Amino acid sequence: MNKIYQDCWEHFKRSGSNQDLAICKICLKSLSCKGSATIGLRRHLEGVHEYKREENNDGTSTSRNAKRYRCGDNQIMESYLKRPTMAELISKLAAVDGISFNRITKSEFIRSSMSSKGFNLPQNSTKVMQLMLNFYEDIKQQLIKKINQHKDSGKKFSISIDEWTSMKNKRYMDLQLYYDNKDSDNLGMVPVVGSCPAEKILELVKEKLKSFNIIFNEDIVSTMSDGAAVMQKFGRLSSQFHQLCYNHGLHLAVMKVFYIEKGHAENVSSTEDLKSDNESEIEYSENENNNSNDSDIEVVEVCNVHLQPQFKKAIKYIRQISKMFKNSPIKNTILQKYVMEEEKKELMVILDCCTRWNTMEAMVERFLRISGPIKKTLLRELNLGNLWNDNYVEIAKIILATLKPLRITIENLSRADSTLLTAEGALKFLFTTLEKLNTNLSQDLLNAVREEMSKRRDNTIVSLIRLLQNPGCMSITENDSFFDMASKKEIYKLAKTISCRIFVANNSNYAEETGEINSLEEYSTKELSLQQQLNFSIMESLKEIESPNADKFQTLVKELKIFEANGIRSSNLQNLLDALLTIKPTSTQNERNFSTATDFVTKKRTKMGNSTLDALCFLKHHFKSKK
Repeated sequence: MNKIYQDCWEHFKRSGSNQDLAICKICLKSLSCKGSATIGLRRHLEGVHEYKREENNDGTSTSRNAKRYRCGDNQIMESYLKRPTMAELISKLAAVDGISFNRITKSEFIRSSMSSKGFNLPQNSTKVMQLMLNFYEDIKQQLIKKINQHKDSGKKFSISIDEWTSMKNKRYMDLQLYYDNKDSDNLGMVPVVGSCPAEKILELVKEKLKSFNIIFNEDIVSTMSDGAAVMQKFGRLSSQFHQLCYNHGLHLAVMKVFYIEKGHAENVSSTEDLKSDNESEIEYSENENNNSNDSDIEVVEVCNVHLQPQFKKAIKYIRQISKMFKNSPIKNTILQKYVMEEEKKELMVILDCCTRWNTMEAMVERFLRISGPIKKTLLRELNLGNLWNDNYVEIAKIILATLKPLRITIENLSRADSTLLTAEGALKFLFTTLEKLNTNLSQDLLNAVREEMSKRRDNTIVSLIRLLQNPGCMSITENDSFFDMASKKEIYKLAKTISCRIFVANNSNYAEETGEINSLEEYSTKELSLQQQLNFSIMESLKEIESPNADKFQTLVKELKIFEANGIRSSNLQNLLDALLTIKPTSTQNERNFSTATDFVTKKRTKMGNSTLDALCFLKHHFKSKK
């Protein structure tokens, strides 16, 4: 009976002196295998040793080589068709890697790499930039197509906006578009020239959205922004629901509890304050603490304030100890010896920045984690036992226990998939944790957080989302009255208001934005053919008179009541829920986009044009979302 083989190389090995020769493992005969050809090897196995190659039911070989050859042509053709264009490669170099167009043009390595792929890189940096801009227009058209498909399926959007000033002292407005499937797209940076009141912001937002075929009054459910006065006025001017950033409110709560304005500081020397603040302006390593990343959480700078006197001495003490080890390699080497004994790895001290409260939390956390090695180093090695103060350490523990749940909550609220529904769980966690700490500091912070969140949290719209998500939530009794459901009357009224606005075409708004003619009075300003005038006159005569008080959503309340009874959500309620889930509790994504923009507008690239920055920020988000 013939023996079976799958791959002939199971029975051959290459000659060490000549790679074009293969030695049979059975009879030790040398055979030629130039270019890795195996036909002679297979003939030897089948003719001399009576091996038979295993085959599938369809008669094809099961060997690894046969599989590779069988699909090789398709793989080559597929890779050729999917090969990126030169414009895409240049866009990735500029947007993802942050390489300037001048360097792309002058780099011999990039030029030779392009040549190896069959591309002829232009010699002029302006032409290279134009390739990127052309690719941006192509991707923009793809995004418009995606948005149109989303609109055709009856879906709605929400946007977050924020303002940023570049190193060139130019102002920009960033727009982020959110879908109901937790996806989002960056629409780019809008240049702001001169004064920008709320009316102008509204105009810029509408114009930018219109360039992506989005009608602000019909397609947008909500706008999200920080709590600046101009943004609050913008929310009042627009007909959309306006959500103020939760993270900004949490920052203000920390400011109220931990800091005091310089002009109102009592029993504190202003000279000493300035000195201590200047000493604390030290580099902060984000790599040493992955929990504090300014690109992931929104952190507002603390300016013109001091720490409260009851915290100032303890924080200053920790800064001095951390600075001593940070600035002395010898002392740090001794410290790391004790750190290795306890942690099994090196952990460096962290110094905070006086304008970022989240770095203070990171500094305190690291200090307390390695407090044992620090104490041993001071007592045993440096003979500085008098520097250790247990009272300050206890105060630091209280500060960390209070700030840590706040930082965890902010990180959760800043997630890309967060909604007003998930934000409820995050706030409940924060309130419960601060309540359990039962310290004066935690109670003060809890009261401050309640005050700020009550200004930003709309209980009626949150209750509507909770009801659409879980019909039994009306009967649930909350432990904290802050999270009590709104009345059914308020919920039903809001549901009808939102549905009528975003799911019923507003003819007046549509005509204003598209230029469509709605009445005979507009004939004087529009040039129409006689046939068009006749058609319009016939339509007017056939038009039924509608009562101005007609309720287009009179069945919505009935659908809500049926849903509460049987838990089956109708298509209208599902569309309403999907629309409300596009609302985000924060505008943190805009802060991430600003971090991206700072990578492009540097000291060496301050002459970058507005259109170029807009395209680079747009493409950076595009390539990042494709990963």
